[in-house]
Amino acid sequence: MKLVPMGFTTAYEVHERRSELIQIRTGSSALDRLIGGGVETGHITEVSKLAELFWGYRSVKSKFNMDCKHVLENIAVARCYNSDHQISLLTMAAAMMAESRYALLIVDSATGLFRSDYCGRGELAARQMALSK
Repeated sequence: MKLVPMGFTTAYEVHERRSELIQIRTGSSALDRLIGGGVETGHITEVSKLAELFWGYRSVKSKFNMDCKHVLENIAVARCYNSDHQISLLTMAAAMMAESRYALLIVDSATGLFRSDYCGRGELAARQMALSK
């Protein structure tokens, strides 16, 4: 199975795939409008400080009338300490998303640990290889 199409496709096929996307609203109508309706599943959306935005769970009760404890129990959180640990956690996250109904993965600084673990021009090739995993 190919993960990335290597050739051409028709614009209609692209349109059909795009029409099947699910967008998850952020809770901010202004941000949703800015990014075209919400965060798209199946894609990488990088927005600085977005992870901190989701920690505003106190407003969940007042805005959506939801139990904060129930909401927090449905959010999996992990902290990684080096690039190898990050790769391991991403593998575990992929398994969790396949087994459960998690719909959104937020990674705060996808490349930061790689920059610190592989510093300098001498390790640039090794860093790029590690990032390509």
